[in-house]
Amino acid sequence: MNCYSHLNITRMKNLILLLNTKHKQIITSIILIISSLILSGCYSYNRPILASTTSLNKLSVTKIFADSNGDYYPSNWREELNTDKVDSKLYLSYRDVGKLNELDDFKDEFLKDFKDKIRSKKNIYILIHGYNNNELVANKAYNEILSNININVDKDEIVELYWDGLTGSGVGSAKIWFNATGYSQMVGVFALRPLLNEINNKNIFLISHSRGASVVLSSMSDPAWDDDFYRDTAQMLGSRFIETKPLEQNNNIISSIMLAPAIGNIDFYKQKREDGYPTNLANYRNLNTQLNNIYLTTNRSDNILKKGFKFLAMKFNPTNLGFDADGIEYLEKFYDKISFKKINFSKEKHGHNFLSYIKNKEFKTMIENAGIPVN
Repeated sequence: MNCYSHLNITRMKNLILLLNTKHKQIITSIILIISSLILSGCYSYNRPILASTTSLNKLSVTKIFADSNGDYYPSNWREELNTDKVDSKLYLSYRDVGKLNELDDFKDEFLKDFKDKIRSKKNIYILIHGYNNNELVANKAYNEILSNININVDKDEIVELYWDGLTGSGVGSAKIWFNATGYSQMVGVFALRPLLNEINNKNIFLISHSRGASVVLSSMSDPAWDDDFYRDTAQMLGSRFIETKPLEQNNNIISSIMLAPAIGNIDFYKQKREDGYPTNLANYRNLNTQLNNIYLTTNRSDNILKKGFKFLAMKFNPTNLGFDADGIEYLEKFYDKISFKKINFSKEKHGHNFLSYIKNKEFKTMIENAGIPVN
């Protein structure tokens, strides 16, 4: 368990500057009120909880546990490291004990074995939770998703991806947001993308929740990093971070089903751009052409996506696409080869919880329209 001992004052000031004049007084007061609470907020890393970890142990199920850098947890990580002193990054922990090669070798061997395992499969279902979920919470939601799908164990492979979107409760759950946004991008580039590169000539269904949508988009092409996050990560990882491998064209058909996508148009931006306007089509980066469809939910009852006030859905790492899909028309213009389909989940008036989205009456219709056989 880790606790914040100070506020990022620069970030707070920047957030206030982003606000419209009529909102500044209100939100400045709110920020000042919650600042003292934030000082005492705590968070935890999302590490594997159960005995099993990254593995191919079941007939049609693959489990991947990735840390905040997108490195896979080896099956023997607890034995290799002193678990009382494990850093938040596997890279640092393995480096400190002189075993970086073992960390990298495990990932390489695992991916080769995965490629062999799915050689005869037709459909690959990849499940991706959001921020503030641990393994147990995410696994319960994954099981609920699978209960809706008519799985053929001979033709289908299920991949359960667990990543470190941090966990926290109360004020702590809000505080982890900015780090989790960067971590989701890392996991997309360094955990999901290498996996996708081992898949050829398949139907791939990426079913994500919340910030898992960012994991998906970051796997398709390199995201627009926050400048401070990029600098700090590059300083830590060097060429390991800077020299990224692209998503290969492997003749797959990829459909993305985004439940409560905690993203905005900015998550489609390229790194170098002249402005931050979603109306400027020159801001958007190219995505891998294997991505054919994006199904996304909208939910005006989701206060996490709303951030308490409607206008805040467009601020502080925007979440507007999952709230009301404001700005989707510009995505449709730029990505004219991708079919965008938004589904209104607002009628049942539920919040951001992963299970609530899966149990929404529209969910089964949504995945069926995406080409997934349902029970």
